[in-house]
Order: sequence, then structure tokens, then C-alpha cells
Amino acid sequence: MTTQTHSPAKPVHGSNGRIPKEEPSLACPLTNSPETMTPQAYGLTKPAYGLNELMSLIPFKRTKIYELIRDGKLRATKCGRRIMFLSPDVAAFLSHLQQEEL
Repeated sequence: MTTQTHSPAKPVHGSNGRIPKEEPSLACPLTNSPETMTPQAYGLTKPAYGLNELMSLIPFKRTKIYELIRDGKLRATKCGRRIMFLSPDVAAFLSHLQQEEL
């Protein structure tokens, strides 16, 4: 009786012999166009902003911001009990506003 040894499964490699990495998607939720401005272009230096910080950056009141979230025009992220706005999402919203005004 012969004993067979099994080798562990090998990961699938790319053409260069390395395991391909997934690139993070930087696509904006509202538009995937290349004209979308980066967060730095709008002066957004932090990775995320709280509601009060966002209210100091854009001229909207709390109820209007909640309305924009509900309508899907502004993307928000929950962090525990806090609502946070990621810089790329705020930049996408501002870019969308700028395109609508033109």
C-alpha cells in the first residue's frame, strides 16, 4: 500500500508570479467621472468630519444635512453613535453641487 502526501493548496498568482493585490476603489459614490475633485482641492485635510465640523465647512444647517443624507445626495458613515462624513464623500458632494450650479 502506498501513502500519498498532499501538498497544501497554492494561491493563484498573477502573471508576474505574485499574488495580485486588490486596489482600493477611490470612486466617488455620486459620480465616477474623472472631473471629480479630490478632498484636498476643497481644503479637506482630515480623513473624516463630524456633523458639527461639516456644518462649519458648508453653509447648511443640521436638518438640511439630514435631508441630504436621507435623499442619498450626501453619504454618511456611522461610527458607534456618531455620524461621520468621510473626506472623499464630502468632496464628491461638493463637486456634485458645483456641477449642478453650472
